[in-house]
Amino acid sequence: MTERTRFKIYLWGMSLLTAAVAIFIFYLAETFDTVYYWGMFSLLPFAIVWWMLYRKMKFAEAMAELRSHWGQTVKKERELQSLKKAFPLFPVEEGGQYAISPQTWDDLHMDRIYALADRTLTSPGEQVLYNMLRAPLLEKEVLQKRNAAVRALSEDAVLREKLQGILLPLDRMKPDTVTNFLWGDDFKSTDLGIVPNLLAFAALLALMSVSVWGIHSVIIGVIPMFGINYYYQNYTARHLMFRFPPIRYLRAMLVSAQEMGRIQHSDFTSYSAPLRKNAAAGKGIIHKARTMGFAAMDSLGVYEYVNNLFLLDLRNYYGVMQEVKANLTQLRQTYQLLGEVDALIAVASMRAGTENWCEPEFLEGQTAVYTQDIRHPLLDKAVPNSILLEKPGAILTGSNMSGKSTFLRTIGVNALLAQSVGICFARSYKGSLFKIITSINKEDHLPGGKSYYLIEAEAILKMIRGVGSGAPALCIIDEIFRGTHSLERIPAAIEVLLYLSGQNTMNLIATHDLDVAKACSPVYPLYHFRERVGESGLEFDYLLKEGITTSWNAIKILRHLGYPTEVTHGAQERIDKAGSK
Repeated sequence: MTERTRFKIYLWGMSLLTAAVAIFIFYLAETFDTVYYWGMFSLLPFAIVWWMLYRKMKFAEAMAELRSHWGQTVKKERELQSLKKAFPLFPVEEGGQYAISPQTWDDLHMDRIYALADRTLTSPGEQVLYNMLRAPLLEKEVLQKRNAAVRALSEDAVLREKLQGILLPLDRMKPDTVTNFLWGDDFKSTDLGIVPNLLAFAALLALMSVSVWGIHSVIIGVIPMFGINYYYQNYTARHLMFRFPPIRYLRAMLVSAQEMGRIQHSDFTSYSAPLRKNAAAGKGIIHKARTMGFAAMDSLGVYEYVNNLFLLDLRNYYGVMQEVKANLTQLRQTYQLLGEVDALIAVASMRAGTENWCEPEFLEGQTAVYTQDIRHPLLDKAVPNSILLEKPGAILTGSNMSGKSTFLRTIGVNALLAQSVGICFARSYKGSLFKIITSINKEDHLPGGKSYYLIEAEAILKMIRGVGSGAPALCIIDEIFRGTHSLERIPAAIEVLLYLSGQNTMNLIATHDLDVAKACSPVYPLYHFRERVGESGLEFDYLLKEGITTSWNAIKILRHLGYPTEVTHGAQERIDKAGSK
């Protein structure tokens, strides 16, 4: 019997018992004396127990759903623009991390990679996972600790589900305002002075005076004070209401931190100890923010009248903001720790649902990538390839659609995943810790008046200037300088690639220009992809081969698409004449 079924049986039993008691009380009242109707108050404990059982049943349902979806991708609406907007709020540790550029994020289709990895339950989890992918680590020891935590969450289902049970009620903010509250708020205009306390004290005196002067005190004291405080509350709250939702979420975070802090587990000490300490520092927030926003849950509206008379939310708000300012560092750490736990559980789920993956090994003292049967995570039927890349890198040639760009992205994505969440879609992966820089997607930017070539040239220049001391740069370039004519493109491309070969870089370049590949072949190893013409047209095996390509397919594609014979024959004749010169 499942836990959900057990609680469902308890709930039905409690419902029947409550109904039986209510019927019995009704029978006594109708048969003997209406005084027995007071017995209906005895149903209150039954209602409380029923509500507790109902909540436990819903929680059991949610946990059962999590178990059933373990290892599966999660389809949901993601506020990626909000995550991107919030990313600059989080400082990137100099030397310990490297923030990839928006260009590289887009080049590697990281929005889709993020969706593949995101199985988080909370707003901090969503943001921390995004930050992990956007700022890969450059420290081997930190990566090893992160991988050890993911292994523990993968292997210990009891620990994992206990943590998920704590995170589940926290849920997500829609929209997420707690992130900007903790990192982007300047906390100005939070000091309301003594006015709220004075007005609340005056309201209390007015209420107490009723026992002395009766109805006159209600008319000249309570009603005017209610009006004054109502106006003050609504006028002041207009400028503060935007902080109420994140404060409520912050309180929920601290409650979750309290629960996680109680977990005694050898693999979780690095999280439970600071969470326990931070939750103790935030006890004032937990207490003072308890009733903030309670009016939304009060269907009878009683709290709203009490709140307006005694300015409860405003006075609590002031106290909470003082606590937030005093404990801001601990609150930010709590957000990061809860988010990291949530994000690492998501990574463990991705590992559980992935076949043929490996934990990366990181090389020291050399610039290289050694990988076997590496593939792209977004392709259902990806063809695996193996390569040994050593400084300065390699140049890929091949015909259109043969797999060059996909292979570039495959190496880039797996290097990034290795240094962020400790998973590679390969049989084995050994690599250096890289600063990953790419130039793959390039297009004209009409609003800015920039041409295709200018954008490309600027991207390559950023790549050159981004190379420096410390971790080597993994420079990935697709069709260098293809936005201009061959007379200038080929010499410029050759010189850039030769320049990069002497820098602190590992370079992976794809090009159609055989002259570029041949000129750089004394420095760069050459690889290629190729196609063949089969019964169904062009066929690709997407397998990486050594050497330079010997086949092209541009005219074959035109012929396959049904271009006029005069066009394809004429183009082929020109190619043949050029080749015979």
